Amino acid sequence: MPTRAFLMCLMVLICASTMFIASCCHDFKKGPVSGFRKNLLGGIVGFFSWVLLVITGVWSNYYEIDYDYSEYLGPNYK
Repeated sequence: MPTRAFLMCLMVLICASTMFIASCCHDFKKGPVSGFRKNLLGGIVGFFSWVLLVITGVWSNYYEIDYDYSEYLGPNYK
């Protein structure tokens, strides 16, 4: 447990510093981040989020299941 907690704190610090470097020289008073920088920051957050989930041992699966609610909501419920 202490190793995971240490790695989580380390990854949060690395993510924050990477995002700080990627967003340097952007004037946030003029507007939000857009273009390539927005995609880059989104990729950084996505990658570090995945790493934190792997470190903590969290696994998820996504299944898209289509349920038939026509019995309760009628034939044209969609």
